[in-house]
Amino acid sequence: MDSGISERWFGLFFIISGALGTWSLGLVGGLPLAVGILSIAAAEKNTKS
Repeated sequence: MDSGISERWFGLFFIISGALGTWSLGLVGGLPLAVGILSIAAAEKNTKS
């Protein structure tokens, strides 16, 4: 299993928890959402290069 896959799941987990957190907590919940998007973007970049 390559690291790109696990990074994507990690990012996806953050996006889901961030989306739920944004819905319930507002701005604070948006932080894990941003972290998840960035980690998926990093995983995409790493697998392409």
